[in-house]
Amino acid sequence: MCPSSFSNELTDLIKKILVIDVTTRLGCMANGNKDIQNHPFFDSINFVKIYHQTENPTNIPYKPTKKDPLDPSSLNQAEEPIRVSRHNLHEEEFKMF
Repeated sequence: MCPSSFSNELTDLIKKILVIDVTTRLGCMANGNKDIQNHPFFDSINFVKIYHQTENPTNIPYKPTKKDPLDPSSLNQAEEPIRVSRHNLHEEEFKMF
């Protein structure tokens, strides 16, 4: 499901956020967004400092290298080619879209 370049923590976070059942989806249970903030992927992040804007930017997991936000060169290229079906598999769902 996730690229091999993703850490185990990131893969786990994505899988838990993308759960279809809203009652078991990370971030939608009793602790709300705290479950996401407490996930191991965010262990090095101090959300209180981010909220108060006192976090040192070097502690942010991803920092773009380009100044221009529209410059895509700092983004990773997809590992796997995009596969396009010859048939519109979801035509019925999007017929009014």
